[in-house]
Amino acid sequence: MDGLLILLAIAFLGLVLLGIPVALVRQGSLQRQIRDLQKDLGVLAQELRDLKRDGLRPAKTPVTELASEPNAHQTTTSEPVTASATPARAQSAAAASVQDKAARSFVPPVVRRPVSAAPTEPKAFVFTEGKLEALTDWLKVNWVLAIAAASLGFAGIFMVQYGIEHGVLSPFWRVMAAFGFGGALVAAGEYVRRRHGDEGEDAMRHVPSVLSGAGVITLFAGVLSARLMYGLIGANMALVGLVAVSVFAMVLGWFYGPVLAAIGIIGAMAAPFILSTGAGAPPELYYYFVLVILMALGIDTVKRWAWISVLGLVLGLAAVWLLYAADTGDFAFAASIMIVTLASMTIPVRSLVPNHDGAALSEMLSTSPRFAGFPTRLAGGVVAVATLAGLSIVTGGNTTADVWLGFGMLLMLFVAVAIWAEGARALYDLVVLPAGALLLALLLHGMDGGALVQELMRGVSTDPEVSAPSMGWLVYSLVAIGAFVSLVAFWRMTRASGEAKGNAALIWGLGAAVFGPAVFLILEFVWPVSRVIGDYPWALTAVALAAFMTFLAERCARAGDGDGLWKARTGLFALAALTLMAIALFLILTKTALSLALALMILLIVLADRKLDLPLLGWFVQIGVAVITYRLIADPGIYWAVDVASAFDVFVAYAGVLALLAAAWRFGGNEAARMPAKVAVDSALWLIALAGVAVALMRVFDDDLFSHWGLGLWAVIWGGAALAQLYRLDATRSGLLRWMRYVLMALFGGMAALCLVAQFAFANPLLGGLFSRELVRGLYLFDTLMVAYVPVAMMFAFAAWKLAERLIVRQAGYGLAGLYGATYLIYETRRLFRGDDLSVGGVTDGELYAYTVSMLVTSIVLLLLAYKQRSVSLRKLAMAGVGLTIAKVFLVDMSGLSGLTRVFSFMGLGLALLGLTWLNRKLSDGWHDGAPVVSAPVEPEPEPEVVVNTDPKTKPKRKAKPVRPKVD
Repeated sequence: MDGLLILLAIAFLGLVLLGIPVALVRQGSLQRQIRDLQKDLGVLAQELRDLKRDGLRPAKTPVTELASEPNAHQTTTSEPVTASATPARAQSAAAASVQDKAARSFVPPVVRRPVSAAPTEPKAFVFTEGKLEALTDWLKVNWVLAIAAASLGFAGIFMVQYGIEHGVLSPFWRVMAAFGFGGALVAAGEYVRRRHGDEGEDAMRHVPSVLSGAGVITLFAGVLSARLMYGLIGANMALVGLVAVSVFAMVLGWFYGPVLAAIGIIGAMAAPFILSTGAGAPPELYYYFVLVILMALGIDTVKRWAWISVLGLVLGLAAVWLLYAADTGDFAFAASIMIVTLASMTIPVRSLVPNHDGAALSEMLSTSPRFAGFPTRLAGGVVAVATLAGLSIVTGGNTTADVWLGFGMLLMLFVAVAIWAEGARALYDLVVLPAGALLLALLLHGMDGGALVQELMRGVSTDPEVSAPSMGWLVYSLVAIGAFVSLVAFWRMTRASGEAKGNAALIWGLGAAVFGPAVFLILEFVWPVSRVIGDYPWALTAVALAAFMTFLAERCARAGDGDGLWKARTGLFALAALTLMAIALFLILTKTALSLALALMILLIVLADRKLDLPLLGWFVQIGVAVITYRLIADPGIYWAVDVASAFDVFVAYAGVLALLAAAWRFGGNEAARMPAKVAVDSALWLIALAGVAVALMRVFDDDLFSHWGLGLWAVIWGGAALAQLYRLDATRSGLLRWMRYVLMALFGGMAALCLVAQFAFANPLLGGLFSRELVRGLYLFDTLMVAYVPVAMMFAFAAWKLAERLIVRQAGYGLAGLYGATYLIYETRRLFRGDDLSVGGVTDGELYAYTVSMLVTSIVLLLLAYKQRSVSLRKLAMAGVGLTIAKVFLVDMSGLSGLTRVFSFMGLGLALLGLTWLNRKLSDGWHDGAPVVSAPVEPEPEPEVVVNTDPKTKPKRKAKPVRPKVD
């Protein structure tokens, strides 16, 4: 009951703080207008009296001057009058008549307020170098006054303490002495202010503020000592006294300068700490500091000093946090923070409802920044502090009541900013603070296993004879909070959809579509929800929340396209609904059914996108493809497909997903907006197909995952994943997504390289294997060697053929492909002569001769291929192979072979070299036969040379002109 009375008293004080300033400001404005009107009427009456008294003599007043203007205009526009035509008496009479008529017909101009200039961007005027320098300069000059104010304030406080220590006075008279001393100081300050002013004469400047400020400190100390030290009054009476002193100090602050406000605020904040008895702080101190903050805000809402509000809030909130750190009470802490927050959103703008206009805080960080006004910045800072307070209560709460208090405080902050401050355009972005804190508090509390998690686990009983209490209401309450926040954000989205400027509607829509599913995801992955209420009820909860998101999507689609973003907003809610449906499938389906359901959902989304034209659904397609790929490769992945699942489940999982994704790729469309989703589906098809082939081979070859062939398949899978990311890179426009592609490419490529290194160093059949004996199994040529090296060679060849753009990269790819292909041929040749164990020491004559023949055949094939493609590089490579074969025969076969084998080796080499020489010459002669013929440019015919003949004898005779017949 006492707490309720305290809150009602503070609410009444808030009304007083808002009502009295507004009334005084309106009254002051009316008084100024009345004084101006009285002054104008007095001037007008004096002008009329002067005109009547002077008669024909014009008065030198603004009225006469204004009256002479029509006369001057008349004389300038009429015909000229000569002096001889008009006598002097007639001229003076005419002038007097005109002036009298003008004076009688003159209407004084209406006094109008000057037209205000265009509003300029507000600037920071609280914490600036100029303000700090001004404070330093003031303290340099008036340091004596500062010490005097502190001394007088301490005098009032020490007066009470002196009575305690020496027992001079009874507790009642000690308090009365403090009140008397404080009242005397205020009276003295008021007397000096009325005679000399507070900021007028230099001799008495700020002296009234010092006296009255010390008096206010003493009055606060008297009320606190009566309650905390002596217990003379109860909590309600103490609150009434503090309210009275706060209102009294606020009214004084309206008539004094800023020195009184600063002295009163600092002294009032320090008084409880000086009067501390060491027995612990009572919860009433929270409301005391709240009253001091309200006093500072009330003074500043009239005087408009700005720094007074900041001073009161900084010192007051610091004191409140110190009380909370001393474990004074969570409820009083939350109530005091909420009161200060609501007051900071209303008192500075002199309104019962926030109406902040101008730029928001987020617009200060945009590309074309706009500076937010001081009330907006003040409200943003206080909302941030209140958000931190709510988060601290949730994370530090030891009981369920404390945790619910923290969640309730954050929810109240959200409602205050989103609903109560709906008309404050500059405060719309502050909703991110309490909303984000709600999600963060839910996440941290679940990870720490806090009081609510422990309460939730009471619903799980290990004893079948003991009926555990039903704790489902707790989970459903948290989900309902998430749905409520999404609904409020959706309402704000509909209110902001008609705005022509800004993306407020899209931002609110994003929040509405994200918050509810985010709460569900946090509860699913961090809280032990499924263990308490079961998978099926929890899946039904996801379906219900998905239906709610579907309803919001339908409402958004029906609302129309007021701002041209209805497709984006509808797509957001559709994505949220699809995500929740996918989570429900995760909860109740088996691994194979889940993969098939996700692939079917992707196909349906692609079809819906084609039907409803919602390109934003492509994001879900990309995310869904990534999830399916992760499931079929990593978790449960290849290990599940090889060692756990049956062959039928594996076939259905991989073949069914490939069929559904192929259909999605077929209906995906080729528009630019849908191309990223189609590229994602296309790359997933190749990657899942590779994984399926690897699983099939591993199941055939006894599930040995880390043998030479197992590592080769792993290298192909990881390398294929890296190549898939490289293939997606061209269709990725976002810088963040491109960066992610590069990271994934490096990760997958590094894993592929690690597998190849492990295959060569630890599982090489030629070396016998480091951890186990590596034996070749299977039919000749179609054995584990083919599985280990041929797919790797094909992967490098495909990368060089399709994805390499630079020549050196393409050559490197073909070189690696040839290296692994040659390794396969060499190992197969050794197996032909040495059996399944390739690590047996020594080399037989037939094996050496077979290597020579293989090298010669390879060189011939390369030479023919070079001739076909007219490739100089391949021709050089073929001749290098010939040279290597010659070196091998002379350096290895000469010492390693014996008998007829060595004879046939050199004989075969010689004959082969003769044939290669002949073949190379033939190829050289016809090298350019198949090359494209380039015709030489046709040279222009030379112009005939002109010969000048200078001999007159040899000049050509002139031809006779034809004679025309005469016409009769």
